[in-house]
Amino acid sequence: MNAIMIGPRKGDHCDAWTIETKIARGGNGEIWRAYDSAGQHVAIKFLIKTKQIAYERFRTEVRVLEDVR
Repeated sequence: MNAIMIGPRKGDHCDAWTIETKIARGGNGEIWRAYDSAGQHVAIKFLIKTKQIAYERFRTEVRVLEDVR
């Protein structure tokens, strides 16, 4: 499967979050700073690869972060 991902832009919305600025870009995705209507900031990762290994790595990252919480 080939896919073209057009990344987010400042002011775009992702669910309840408004995209603010790009923080970083790596091999599997981009990290963006976003905020909600209450002003709470979060980091959101947008995957840029469509290969299964990218999704598996992302799931591993999520599990590790959940353990840290």
